[in-house]
Amino acid sequence: MSINKVGPLAVLALLASGTAWGQVQTGPQFNFISPGARSLGMGGAFIGLADDATAAYTNPAGLTNLTIGGSEAAVEYRQFNNTTFFVERGRLDETFATGRGVDTINRLARGEAEATTSGLSFLSYSKVLPHGFTLALYRHQLANYSSEQAKQGIFLTDRDTCICDRSYPSLTAVDLRIANYGASVAYAFELPAKDQDTGSAGSISVGLGLTLSELDLNYQSHFFGFNARTGFDWIDRQPGGFFGPADFTPDNAFAAQIAQGKDHAQGFNLGVLWKQGSGSSIEKHEEAPARWRHHLRNGRWSVGAVYRKGPSFQVDGSIREKNGASGTATLGLRVPDTYGLGVAFSMGEGETKITLDFDRIRWSQRFDEIIPQGVDDRSKFSLADANELHLGLEQVVFVLEGQIIGTLRLGAWREPAHEVEYQGSEPENKVLFPKGREITHWSAGVGIVLKEDYQLDTALDLSDRAKTVSFSVVKFF
Repeated sequence: MSINKVGPLAVLALLASGTAWGQVQTGPQFNFISPGARSLGMGGAFIGLADDATAAYTNPAGLTNLTIGGSEAAVEYRQFNNTTFFVERGRLDETFATGRGVDTINRLARGEAEATTSGLSFLSYSKVLPHGFTLALYRHQLANYSSEQAKQGIFLTDRDTCICDRSYPSLTAVDLRIANYGASVAYAFELPAKDQDTGSAGSISVGLGLTLSELDLNYQSHFFGFNARTGFDWIDRQPGGFFGPADFTPDNAFAAQIAQGKDHAQGFNLGVLWKQGSGSSIEKHEEAPARWRHHLRNGRWSVGAVYRKGPSFQVDGSIREKNGASGTATLGLRVPDTYGLGVAFSMGEGETKITLDFDRIRWSQRFDEIIPQGVDDRSKFSLADANELHLGLEQVVFVLEGQIIGTLRLGAWREPAHEVEYQGSEPENKVLFPKGREITHWSAGVGIVLKEDYQLDTALDLSDRAKTVSFSVVKFF
């Protein structure tokens, strides 16, 4: 299919095929990195450690690390700054730019849509129960995404007829929010020691979490017309002319694709955590707050694994034309499943921790909704699963023994490309679905524990496409 200027009904057919909706779906970012400012500062590598209340989502088996009785409440605030890239203007061919109006570039020009969102990212209440059980209730912001894109339209000259055509300009706005409301429970099985004098042989914990997810979506894409060439160059270069800048006034819009609404879906997560036995706490830090002594064990390994089942949503979409023609469709949005494996090691009398996570995200589960049946050259599109690596370091600093504990954290993680890629010969699809690229994130954070009452953490995660700032507070009761 070419990008020639076609009639409104043909544009509606294109929208109905799901192609425009699919292009937008490739943009939103899900917040798969582990919640909590502490975890963010360690590059999100937390599955094998999972020793605070954020384990309710990251690895529910880790809730058994909260071995000191009582309750705790945690709250996290995050600010996201994301940049979405898209094709804004230019040409599919490289030699036919006319030099008139906005048709001056012999290549495709990329646009950038930058948006900042913020809000409550994580909230939890956890409690150690009798008989080895631990319970946590939590709210986790799985997606908080916003984007606005203004596209001038792409020029193309047919090599056989030398006729120049232009795709319709468009304005697209997306606001996507997904919140998880969950309950997780964990239980620890102590492993018997071979020799009573050697202390505990460790433990294996299992955890289960159930979630109810809420989707709140507002997606609108409006398409705008342009006047045919009149033969008078000064007219054709005017706003709304064939070679002129796009006319984005409401009166010039002739079609729109809209999807708005809320939906709810269920999900769950399963976790397991093995902790190596290490005898008693390090004597050097017996004055440390009791809630932190389980962190301070020398030469201790722990290994965790988790599976998270993502929710599937549906919203009603509509296609509207200025002359009154319209159509409706049910649009799907699937959150991919995630498999994770993590390992953590503490050394230096328990003051230093190194963590490493491997996450596999099943992006391929979204292929059918982004490229639905009936799309031309469907076999030439691909969407592969992505493997993420997260590495983290935490160093404990005793500022005032028994009163104040400080922590320094560093981390890095690799985010592979997870967009639909077109590998055929159709020029338009090559433009709309190019090969993605992987992104490297760097993170750092600091924290402080005041006696046994509060834990304060802050962290920053940076990449060339996104910046995340986090601040969290934990209150111990």
